[in-house]
Amino acid sequence: RGHDGPVRTLAFNAAGTVLATGGEDQTVRLWADADTDQPRPAGAPITGFPSITHGLAFLPGDQVLAVTGDSANVQLWNVADPSAPRPEDSALAGVTAGSWSVAANSQQPLLARAGLDGVVRVWNTTTPAEPLPLWDLQRSAAAGAIRMMSTSFSPDGTALAFAAGADFDDLSVYVINGLNTTTCAYTSVDKIVNGGV
Repeated sequence: RGHDGPVRTLAFNAAGTVLATGGEDQTVRLWADADTDQPRPAGAPITGFPSITHGLAFLPGDQVLAVTGDSANVQLWNVADPSAPRPEDSALAGVTAGSWSVAANSQQPLLARAGLDGVVRVWNTTTPAEPLPLWDLQRSAAAGAIRMMSTSFSPDGTALAFAAGADFDDLSVYVINGLNTTTCAYTSVDKIVNGGV
């Protein structure tokens, strides 16, 4: 219902009232009343994405939705009115390859994207219409030698983790020192096997 093909990703807003879904049809749908047993389309599908959608994340405040996918593109959409979403930024700076994961920090205005070029890029989204690139976190000397597959912020917003490699056998954790710094304190944990460290 709603998508013309498989759904690849989904995300709830923090209130649990709106659900975003993205699919192989290169659209994103917003569903209202998502906390009931009868969610309904909030409006027409969001279109204009150049590829399959793989990652969605609501920024703190539930006003902005980040969207990424197979193409070298991360977009921000204002979804304050889910029935009439509008673009905030149609191409965040510095994206050079597709992404399968995007994550928003629930405590700080930070957005992270895990790229197939081997780079995890972090932006300051204090002003969603003008997000500022903060950090490029790369696990290999050659771009693309290791693909970044997934990323997530800790619930308290103090750390960023990402997994690399097709087998998810490498995990890195960065401790976030704050928006006024240009580096992250770094720790890494290698060879995660069956969820164990």
